[in-house]
This record gives sequence, structure tokens and C-alpha cells, in this order.
Amino acid sequence: MNPTVHLDRAFEVPTTSGVRFRNMVTVSLNNQGFIDRIINNVGETVPKPGTNTAPSYLVSYP
Repeated sequence: MNPTVHLDRAFEVPTTSGVRFRNMVTVSLNNQGFIDRIINNVGETVPKPGTNTAPSYLVSYP
């Protein structure tokens, strides 16, 4: 794992009416970095411990 490749979130969006996301996914390819959340402070960290490149899914936001 490369600790210098690190994102707090994949997407940062305004928290306001009309902003919606569906079926989002993040993945750390080739075990090269970390993404803490998918959108703002929602979603699971990737890679998940012990899974290398397993994706994290978010069905809907908010």
C-alpha cells in the first residue's frame, strides 16, 4: 500500500436540495492508495482491510 496516495473522499458535493447520487462506487486499483469515503462523509473506506482492491458501493445519497 502506498500511504502517500490518500483521499478524504472521492466526491465532495454541496448539501442542498436537488443534489442526489445513485449507484456510486469507489475502488483502489492495484492496492495503490486509500479513499476514506465515497461522498462527503458517507460510504466505506477502500480498500477494505484484507481485500486489496474490493470496491465500496453507495446505493443512494443523501
